[in-house]
Amino acid sequence: MLTKNIPAFLVLAASMTLVACGSGDDATPSSAAAEAATEAANDAADTVAEDAQDVVEDAADAATDAIDDAADAVADAADDAADAMADAADDMKDTMADAEETVSDMVDDAAATVAGDSDAPAASGDCALTIEAGDRLGYNTDSLTAAASCSEVTVTLVHTGKLPKNAMGHNWVLVKKSDLDAVGAAGMTAGIDNSYVPVGDDRIIAATQLIGGGETSSTTVDMSVLDADTEYAFICTFPGHWSIMRGSFTIG
Repeated sequence: MLTKNIPAFLVLAASMTLVACGSGDDATPSSAAAEAATEAANDAADTVAEDAQDVVEDAADAATDAIDDAADAVADAADDAADAMADAADDMKDTMADAEETVSDMVDDAAATVAGDSDAPAASGDCALTIEAGDRLGYNTDSLTAAASCSEVTVTLVHTGKLPKNAMGHNWVLVKKSDLDAVGAAGMTAGIDNSYVPVGDDRIIAATQLIGGGETSSTTVDMSVLDADTEYAFICTFPGHWSIMRGSFTIG
């Protein structure tokens, strides 16, 4: 900004030089030169002042724009954060409501199982039995009876729920009642790839695959290996299920 004013200063300097050169022992000061020098000096001063004013105004405008932009950015960020927090709160509320409903159902099912209260009657003696389990901890019956006349019995497990097997999977495992707790505990460490059924465990008489919502699996019980004087039981060996999901298997 100041560079363009250098000629004004040069004019001023030249004018002053002329005044100086015009004064001497024999020279008379030139009033015209003095006036010209004064006018040039005033013009230069006015130009410098105007340029300085322009610089100040430009800087003020730039600062105002920057402040406005920053204020807008902060306001937008605050709005976005408020929206995100509101969405997160709604999601958490829905999740907690679903969890509360699931826990309530599980508690009800567990209480019914412990009390021996089943929604379905015990299956009558047959060579083909069906048992159901859904998205809750519990079979639809706590007893199955196979006809003594059967050489083998097919047991079909139906998962009536919607959850996948890694979340709420079920199986049906037949054991001696005396082995129930031990096999249930062993199943927890067998892994999902083995349907939580211990591989090569002689205590397991029959077992279905682990299934999820909408799936079925069947297993065959060789009745010749069962003893009418022995108590048998069935369990689900999915981790955490066997202590609740259990029932009696009898020969009728």
